[in-house]
Amino acid sequence: MANDQNTLYCHVDATCGYFEWVDPPMCQRGREVLPKMVTKMNKLEKELARSRRREKMFCKALFGTWAGFCTMEELLLAIMFQPNHAGLEQERSSREKEEKFLSESKSSKLDLRGLNRWIRVLRFES
Repeated sequence: MANDQNTLYCHVDATCGYFEWVDPPMCQRGREVLPKMVTKMNKLEKELARSRRREKMFCKALFGTWAGFCTMEELLLAIMFQPNHAGLEQERSSREKEEKFLSESKSSKLDLRGLNRWIRVLRFES
């Protein structure tokens, strides 16, 4: 038989379907060691399950961190490279003021006081 420890008893007639395993009694050392081994195995299985949960949690945290970094990078790039509409408006208004000043200076005589005043106005706005 393949299993020498557990012997199979059955009747001569195989059609009855009745069989019985006969287990020899366990020795004293086996009765002392086996419960300790089972307890240790259960403890190790619980520790393994906890380690796998922690590993999954750390993988999710790592993925979340990278996703957050990529999102922040996209936002910063979008902010850095978006057109500065407020700056364009200031540039237009200063250009319009300059054109207005030049048109006024052509019609009237250019004096240094007006030019200095205009330079102060432009410096203040910039």
